[in-house]
Amino acid sequence: MKRLAGVGGVLTFLALVTWGVSVQVSSSSQVQRDAAPLSDRGREAVNTTERSDVQTPTDPKELVSEKNLIRLVQQMVRIDSEFSKGVLQNNKEMAEYIGRELKAIGVEVEVVYPKEPFEAPYQRGLGIKYPGDPSDFPVVVARLRGKVGKPVLGLEMHYNTVVIGDRELWTVDPLGGQIIDGKIYGRGATNSHSAVAQRIETLRVLKESGIKMDGDLVVTLVPGEGATEFGMPWVVEHRPELVAADWYLAGSIGPTFSKEGGHIWAKLIVTGKQHHPPGGVNAAHQIVELLPAVTDVDGWMTWQSDPLFPGRKPGVDVTVLSTGAPDKVAVNVMPSKAEALLDIRLFPNLEPLQVVAQLNKLLADKMKANPELHVALEVTHCQKVQPRLWDFINEDDPLVQEMLKFSREYTGRQDIEMQWVGSVGGGRPDLWDSGSIVVFAGGLKLPGGGHGAHSPDEYVNIDGLAPSTKVMVDFVQRVLGNGTRPGIRPPTKRPARVH
Repeated sequence: MKRLAGVGGVLTFLALVTWGVSVQVSSSSQVQRDAAPLSDRGREAVNTTERSDVQTPTDPKELVSEKNLIRLVQQMVRIDSEFSKGVLQNNKEMAEYIGRELKAIGVEVEVVYPKEPFEAPYQRGLGIKYPGDPSDFPVVVARLRGKVGKPVLGLEMHYNTVVIGDRELWTVDPLGGQIIDGKIYGRGATNSHSAVAQRIETLRVLKESGIKMDGDLVVTLVPGEGATEFGMPWVVEHRPELVAADWYLAGSIGPTFSKEGGHIWAKLIVTGKQHHPPGGVNAAHQIVELLPAVTDVDGWMTWQSDPLFPGRKPGVDVTVLSTGAPDKVAVNVMPSKAEALLDIRLFPNLEPLQVVAQLNKLLADKMKANPELHVALEVTHCQKVQPRLWDFINEDDPLVQEMLKFSREYTGRQDIEMQWVGSVGGGRPDLWDSGSIVVFAGGLKLPGGGHGAHSPDEYVNIDGLAPSTKVMVDFVQRVLGNGTRPGIRPPTKRPARVH
């Protein structure tokens, strides 16, 4: 088995948003799409043929509509779904919109609102605070039932976005969904509204085709970007039957499989004393002097190299540095505190509790050396998959076998083998806790895609939307059966549910 270095699995789904014919739309012709669900607008809006006498094709791929995919992406871009814990969140509006779209298709749909805080098993002992009302983190689950209900394939993606950031850096409206030169622009266009649209369209065409698959298709859409761990754990614990699946595709399709290391997000808080300059304790100076030691993982973290991460090490990045809100600070006032937000990316063999304990020891040593330093660490997020679980993804697994077969047929190369890469994404531990095998895959070189995830002027290429959806529709039928060929067998072993 070959082992290759790779990029973050958090964006592996981008490999699917590819392949197709070019679509050119002038920059002055922004397309305004009706936000109503498909059933409310008439089927002609997504009919890919101009002839009214043509019977509905039995092949679901022929029903895939670029117009409908554009409409879905544009509408999701226009719903502000930014998330930043304790600062911004609008998950409900997006979840309810997606729920309406799915109900219009005619599949089983439920928008689940968690009823109370529930601590994820992988977060226990870290002291993570729950951010507000649990119902602000709804999970959307849709199921298209097959003839026998086996196997069960899940498709997962997050429906919200990171913050827009400084709007002055954007040359287009980040919530406009504007089409320019064959690209849809806006926050979330490529990460991950296009992938959500693909999953919705996949359900639609499989339902409308009338094809009777053997197995069930489950689509689970979650609040992400740091919000997943506040919604999914409750659903997995209290409504496990909704999300139950043999496998979940959390990425794309291909021969390259990603092993996710996980992450910890934390807040470093230095407490000082508000007073008149000059001199005295300055919290801003103290945190700036402290951060080089915090970001030097070799100085405090015990870690081992991993062959999937050649030449790399775990990382600590400072993403936000602040001494308070603008109305609480001034140029001639020493700050009472200074805060830094830390993004800590792990290797699979690192345990969050151990990492946090080692970082706290570093801080304790710094305070012992400097009695005027008062610093505390608050963990705000964590996602981590137990390393042993990745062993469920192997060449004996029926889904892996089908994915390799698909990759060989797609490329015409019979020498393609299963490959592993290392990544530092969260790995969707909640889905693992549900008893599912969670697969992050990719590696097929397909044209198209998008650009600018988490950056200004984010966009997705229109020419890849329909072709990538057809690839997904094709693969789903290979796994679940299409009426003429049976679905693959369920896995012989699955992870145990975790409570």
